[in-house]
Amino acid sequence: MANTVAALPPLASMDFDWRSADFSYLTNDTGQGFGTGSPLELHAAGWDFSWLPDNLPPKVSPGVTFYIPNLPDIPTGGGVDATIDTSNGWRETFDHGPGLLARVWGEGVDFSVPGEVTIHRTAADGDSGMMVPPTDASAGSGYGLFSWTLSMTGRIGVYADVWPGTDKWPGPELDMIEFTPEGRGYSTIHSKGENGTADGLNAFQAYEMAGFDATQMHTYSMLWQPGRLTGYVDGHQTWSTTEHVPLDYAHGGQNLALGIGVQTSWNAQYQSGDNHITIYDASWSPIG
Repeated sequence: MANTVAALPPLASMDFDWRSADFSYLTNDTGQGFGTGSPLELHAAGWDFSWLPDNLPPKVSPGVTFYIPNLPDIPTGGGVDATIDTSNGWRETFDHGPGLLARVWGEGVDFSVPGEVTIHRTAADGDSGMMVPPTDASAGSGYGLFSWTLSMTGRIGVYADVWPGTDKWPGPELDMIEFTPEGRGYSTIHSKGENGTADGLNAFQAYEMAGFDATQMHTYSMLWQPGRLTGYVDGHQTWSTTEHVPLDYAHGGQNLALGIGVQTSWNAQYQSGDNHITIYDASWSPIG
């Protein structure tokens, strides 16, 4: 069966020539490998091309990529469309190292500047990162708003996510921000799919995020509600989904542990020079 590249039809306000535009696509069903090409080039390479109904969110499923080119810039200001109890929860400002993100790994983690932590690509492309320790299903945080204040190089390999509290994968890994080789930001929702084994397989869908300069400081937030996940940049919604939303520990599932990192072992061919992510603030607040 041929792979499929699918794209949303252009909005009326967009000057868009589908015959020559580049579309991103996955080269395999793990997401490890990306490329671009026009519909004619992709068809010649054995890919099928098809349109989807309008007004669907950009998303990725195994072997298929959707995205809207030329999204408008995200405006300043804004707010999360939910009642958040900011008097509870937690906040980490990294004045004294990793703080609550106490599980640290790799050689690329730099605590030298109070009030921030930078994680760099290493010379050997080893993985580096830090996270709230995922010790069991109750570890981390449940339904609520996860937030990261970050600046990044905006290249493939850097990420901010929440990880299964049980530290078992595949499972509910929710990636707030990561990048294609071309520098397009997106969020990915991972879940455990069925393949007839106890471990299952890594099922996922992704949602593009555009209209901001990732090299500048922004606050990225993910609202986890019963039956819905929503992503924000500086308080403005960039995507929302009701698909594959995990349950938290209090409702029969597991909590999620916030973290960041740089992982270039599988995408070294796209790297050039330093690639890093800096975090200034991390927090979680429950739903009020």
